[in-house]
Formats: sequence, structure tokens, C-alpha cells
Amino acid sequence: PVNEVTANEAEVVGEPTPGAEGVLGSAWEFTDDGTIDTVENVVVSEPLPINGEEATVAAWINATELTEPYSRVYQVDEEGNPGLGESTNGYNIEFFDTNPTLHGQLWDGSDIGRDQNGEVSVGTGEWYFVVTVAEGDEITYYAYSQNGEVGSSPASASGTRGRSDAASLMMMCGDGRETPGRMDEDPHQFSGGGKK
Repeated sequence: PVNEVTANEAEVVGEPTPGAEGVLGSAWEFTDDGTIDTVENVVVSEPLPINGEEATVAAWINATELTEPYSRVYQVDEEGNPGLGESTNGYNIEFFDTNPTLHGQLWDGSDIGRDQNGEVSVGTGEWYFVVTVAEGDEITYYAYSQNGEVGSSPASASGTRGRSDAASLMMMCGDGRETPGRMDEDPHQFSGGGKK
């Protein structure tokens, strides 16, 4: 994947499969070896301005199964290291335990800075557009199916978040916890009449 602004390529760790069927066109497919101390495959962006006072991160995801507790949808991390126990400053969206329920976390150094956390119920084997808005010490996350916003969306997590000028975006991984499935970047594919 290429940053359309800087023309720099993201770092591909392991061997995710490009060209899988996406929500429209092609997507990346990620696999998982089922252990949280290794990283099977992931895409890590160059440092981006997504961990300051305000930022928005979004992607289409289709988790095929949840094999690890607290596997990530994506993680914004100052250090950009997808390995276990390496989280620093930033935030992430994860599945709660091995349930298809989205939760948010804030990171302050290597400590979880979350005080409160809401949840958004999604499923597996279907496409969802997950949008996260970071504003100060709160992140709000939304989930949309191809027909519109899901009933439990939005939710939020608040606490303390260490900010940085730039941070990497780790997709389908973070803190060593991987999510098998596919990820697509096209935000325009809503077929229903729900909110966009």
C-alpha cells in the first residue's frame, strides 16, 4: 500500500495476501498463527499525524474468525512496533476477548490509560466500516455495515492518551494480537440508506 500524499510505501511485515476480494475491488487478507507472542502478518504505515489532539482513522474490515483475545482492528502507536508489550502512546480499536464486539483503548506510555469504555457489536464474515475519531483524551468509534450504521454505534473510550507528533498505523494487528480477515480502504461503498 502506498501513501497517496507522500508516495511512500507502507512496511509489510510477514506475508499478507494482496488482491483478495474486497468490499469493492481488492483487499488485503491477513492470517494468524493463533499465538500472541508473534506477528504473522501486518501492514505498518509510515509515521502519520494521527496521534495529536485530533485525528480520524477509518477502514473496512471483514474479520473471518477471532482466534486471539483482544485482537486488533488497527492500532495507532508512536513506536510502530506490532510485537507484544510494545505499545507506547496512542490508541487502538480491538475485539473484546474473542467476541465480535469493538472496544477502544488509550495508551499512555506502555500503560493502558483507559478509564471508561463502550462497546459496538459487529459480526464476523461480513464487511464493516470502522471509523475512530480521537479528540483529546477520548476516542469515539463508529461501525457501519453496507446498509448503514449498526445499532450499538457509536461508543467511546476515555482516559489518558500520550500524544505524539506522528505515529504509525498498524492494520489488523497491535500489541502482538492479530485479526484474521480482510481490510479494504474504500469508504464510499454504502448500498443502504443509513448514515454515511
